[in-house]
Amino acid sequence: MAATQDRAQTRGFDVDSPQWKIAAARRILFRNGLDSDVGGHVSMRAGEEDAFWANPVQYGDETLPEHVVKMGFDLKIRESGSFIDRSNAGFFHRDFYQARPDANCVIHTHGKWMTLLTTLGVPFDAYFIYGGLFLDEVGVFEDAADKPLAEEGDRMTAALGGGKILLWAHHGSVHVGPTLEETVVEAIQFEICCERQVVAMGVGGKPMKRGVAENYKQAIPKGPWHQDYWDAQVRRLRQSDPDLFEPRA
Repeated sequence: MAATQDRAQTRGFDVDSPQWKIAAARRILFRNGLDSDVGGHVSMRAGEEDAFWANPVQYGDETLPEHVVKMGFDLKIRESGSFIDRSNAGFFHRDFYQARPDANCVIHTHGKWMTLLTTLGVPFDAYFIYGGLFLDEVGVFEDAADKPLAEEGDRMTAALGGGKILLWAHHGSVHVGPTLEETVVEAIQFEICCERQVVAMGVGGKPMKRGVAENYKQAIPKGPWHQDYWDAQVRRLRQSDPDLFEPRA
């Protein structure tokens, strides 16, 4: 379907708008098993502003573009949505945007297999071909017992450094990327990789040789592959989530 037709049928939002992309991302993550109850967040940097767009507190499969809010780095709502004027995408989204000028998307999930991996006390490794994408890109963070979580932003950003994914012990993950499309695709692939690792470790499996994993990291093109994967997921949404494509009432 032509792009102009898409835009006429996406609840009044351009498919390239942050509001529509965040709603689509939430649905895609949900459909791929990255349901975080009402606790997950997808955000996008708001251009040159000291602000970001984010979903409100709701289930992943109910997010619509008109629900998305804009939150300033002071964590106050700058533009309201039509659902509730509140989002849990707070301090650490802001802190990653401030610490990482290259970051234009931050995703927090409570993925089942990612979370299970954090309980094993072992580092992420490449047990599956897509694992090569994440070589030397995964940091680890554990909450301090004597410090409020809202004061942990500096330690979280330091733990990730310039990487892509922060494994949050007994909690989930934080994904940081240059575009929403790339970050969503890699969150899905990382959850698959974590499942392969947890299951393989349980039956005595071994990780790939480092050189082979490095070859896979180089073999997967960043731009075209991620965009093609995103486009395929959006096509699936037309069947599973038609309300995302309806005209806005």
